Amino acid sequence: MEMTSHSNLAQFHTCFIDGEHVWIVMPVFEGGSIDTILATSFPNGIQDETIILAILHEVLKGLNYLHKQKLIHRDIKSSNIVIDKNGNICLNDFGISLFSHDQTTATFAGTLQWMAPETIGEKHILSSKSDIWAVGITAIEIAEGKVPFSELRGENVIIACLIIAY
Repeated sequence: MEMTSHSNLAQFHTCFIDGEHVWIVMPVFEGGSIDTILATSFPNGIQDETIILAILHEVLKGLNYLHKQKLIHRDIKSSNIVIDKNGNICLNDFGISLFSHDQTTATFAGTLQWMAPETIGEKHILSSKSDIWAVGITAIEIAEGKVPFSELRGENVIIACLIIAY
């Protein structure tokens, strides 16, 4: 992510290894993450659609930039959307991002409830469309205070996602 520079993407300064730990130096986001804001102030979701629109608009601007760079985030969710002290919204956590589009991979990575059905299937097909699916799930999460199928656990989530896909 060192090569990306956009106002809606958390900037990476440097990283270093200290013993068994890898440290990544990034700005502090005093406003916290959207999932923390939901949990502490809006447990039933944000009811004002203009606020939801404003958050998603900023996320999509950052995502559009990533996709133009041929990057796929792969883990968009409310905990990876952060706010700085000035109210600027940034996508964060690029730990499993891929530098490629429209590929099949052997890796199963991301957070299950936000993963597009095609990424869960046998071939793990990845594209920018997978990120757009995750933005949609995040929109529901922000509006409702929880993700669809949040009451399900483990294999039941996979089954529910595959039923939706097929």
